[in-house]
Amino acid sequence: MTDLHDANYHLLFDREKLFEALKALAADLEPSVHWISISHQAGETSITAGASRSLIPAMGNWDETIFVDAEWVRIMATLLPDVNPVSLLIKNGRFYTNTYSQSCRLSLPRRTDTTRKLSAKSRETRISKAAALLSDFRVTERTLERLVNSIQAQREPLWQPEEKAMIAAVAKAWAQLAPLGVETSDLRTFLDETIRHAFIGKKE
Repeated sequence: MTDLHDANYHLLFDREKLFEALKALAADLEPSVHWISISHQAGETSITAGASRSLIPAMGNWDETIFVDAEWVRIMATLLPDVNPVSLLIKNGRFYTNTYSQSCRLSLPRRTDTTRKLSAKSRETRISKAAALLSDFRVTERTLERLVNSIQAQREPLWQPEEKAMIAAVAKAWAQLAPLGVETSDLRTFLDETIRHAFIGKKE
């Protein structure tokens, strides 16, 4: 990564406070979140992962918001170095947690636009059909398209067009489970883990 001056990115954290914050973020981290942001102001570091955000006291400098692969949160929620204080820094264009390092960047990459798999006509048809289903609740195609645009600007979709059978099954299951507090994102995570465990079991 270019345009980073290493001396301007070095923070020190109390290990226990950072560890608790990372565990909370990891617990809420959705599969659709691919990047987390790290910024620092007035003695507090903000780590944002999707809709979740933690503020942790820290000492040091951090000039601009840095973006790191969200996998860092999952890794450090279990493998944070057992030292105090814990250091976060940029060195030679890489993001370091003590000696563990990975790539980072000053801006988010161009979205790998999965919506391009859908033609403009297909997208329009889907929004139109969805609006018709919700018309009793005063939803219009125009207002629904605004919602779709807003969500697509924030995160990648959990579902791909080719997962038609799974989407249909999950929609029916969610209709039964929604009053019990289960969300479609919960079902996605649950199904992914179930399929992965079944695959590992077969290999063993």
